[in-house]
This record gives sequence, structure tokens and C-alpha cells, in this order.
Amino acid sequence: MLSKCKVLLDTSVVLLVYDGIDPIELIDDVLNMKCDYFIPDIVIDELIRLASRDIGIRSRAARLALQYLRDRVKIIHTTRRYETADEFFKEYATNNPSIIIVTNDDELKKELKSKGIKVLTWWLSKRKFVEV
Repeated sequence: MLSKCKVLLDTSVVLLVYDGIDPIELIDDVLNMKCDYFIPDIVIDELIRLASRDIGIRSRAARLALQYLRDRVKIIHTTRRYETADEFFKEYATNNPSIIIVTNDDELKKELKSKGIKVLTWWLSKRKFVEV
């Protein structure tokens, strides 16, 4: 029996909710299975910081993303402080090579792909997620 896929979401992906995109549904569609979704607490903290600003699209997008994530993802509580979320993603993916990372960050995609990690990204013109 195939084990369920595990997907780690980056900030850039959950902010797509503001544009009317349901990342979890579309990722399940492209992978052709229901997956378990995870997000590190460092990303939640980043969304909370963005949401706490009273003005701007990114602030509204972050508030919407936080609502969207509720009851849809499991939070990974980091045991140490990271300079950036990317630093966490690189370390976590290295230690959990079966994880699928979903990000729109070009540098992160390149580095993870070079390590053999499966990476999905949003292809705007086709309005779907694709493997890097």
C-alpha cells in the first residue's frame, strides 16, 4: 500500500489564497492523491506579522491565509531558531527526503531540486501547480 504523501507549504504558496486559489485542493489534484499538509511555525509567525499590519494587500492576504490554514495543516514546531523559513525548509527536506516542498521561491526551488527533493511551484499562466 502506498503511504500518504506529505507536503510542506511555504508562505508564498498559502498567500495564493488571496487570489482565489485553493492550494491544497490543486496540489492534491496534480499529485492525484490526498496528502497530509504541514507548515512550520516560522511561516505561521511570518503570516501573523504580515497580518498584524493594518494596511495593504499582503496584510489582507496573510489574514485570509491564516483562516484558510486552520484545520487543514499540521504545524511543525521548530526546536531551534532559524534566520529564515528557507533555512528551515532546506534542513527539514534534507532530513525528510520523502517530503514534497511547495514554494514559489526561485532560489529555494533550485537548491532543493539539486538535492533531489521533489518540489512543486505555481505556474501562473497555466493556473496550476507543476513539478520543478
